[in-house]
Amino acid sequence: MGQQMASRHTGRPPDGRCRCVIIGGGPAGLACGLYFSRLNCETVVIFREDQRARLIPHTWNVPGYPDGIAGDELIERCKAHARRYGAAFVNGEVDQVRGTMWNFEVCLTDGREFPACHVVFATGVEDIPPDIPRVHKYVGRGLRHCPICDGYEANGQRLAIFGTGNRVARHALYLTTFTDRVTILLNGQGSPDDIDPALREDLARYGIRCLPARVAEVLDEGSEIRGFLLEDGTLLEVDRAYSALGIRPRSEVAQRLGVAVDERGFIKVDAYGATNVEGVYAVGDVVNADYSQVVIGMGQAATAAIHIHARYLSEG
Repeated sequence: MGQQMASRHTGRPPDGRCRCVIIGGGPAGLACGLYFSRLNCETVVIFREDQRARLIPHTWNVPGYPDGIAGDELIERCKAHARRYGAAFVNGEVDQVRGTMWNFEVCLTDGREFPACHVVFATGVEDIPPDIPRVHKYVGRGLRHCPICDGYEANGQRLAIFGTGNRVARHALYLTTFTDRVTILLNGQGSPDDIDPALREDLARYGIRCLPARVAEVLDEGSEIRGFLLEDGTLLEVDRAYSALGIRPRSEVAQRLGVAVDERGFIKVDAYGATNVEGVYAVGDVVNADYSQVVIGMGQAATAAIHIHARYLSEG
């Protein structure tokens, strides 16, 4: 299938099959590939091995896995599932997408090109980590980004959260869903006075401290964080840390195609995942500015695939 997909084309495929190229191999992209393949579409998933989901040590929020599942295993299971029904997988990085509906060319940085009737961006996001020593050692382990995903496992624990302003205040208050031992670390960025007075009152009511000093040293056990030594000498012992510094959507290639994004770079879509560019869809975290969840992305992927196939049939 890879060779067939790599050939040039004009108009609709002569064999009558819808050609779909999905850019991104996280849970949303793989779910999209599964649905397309089971709708007898010719499907290629172009992926890199840096999916955000691979950083999940264990998640219990995916239905059907009551004992939880590691991000790596989830990705591999989803890939094998889509491959069983004919999806092709290409390891590479997309440089640009050109053309129009029925005649797209998805161009990789190594020169390979893949034709498509429709293109789906499932390119995801990147987390913004705090500026602390050896930060990449802890990302996805002692340093987490999603209390919706794993806050339940932090019930009653001592938690620290990095961030600034009202954003970190709201995230810290959210953590009280799971524990009454929460501390904000500004890490030398900004001041507690940057937080709205009403939110500061809420923080005080819940006993949430806001420490302004930078982190000088991370105390750990392997990749698990056990505390922070601040530059002002404060020692904060914790069981886990979170970051509320935000995420960056990977939407650059889509933007070069003319796809509309919001002020933060998240792709704008309708209820079916369609963008402003005919034949181009987007699903998963790259459109979810507020709720980055595996199951939400998968649901969006299924909706987009079904809608694309229905349009293909009705307009064929």
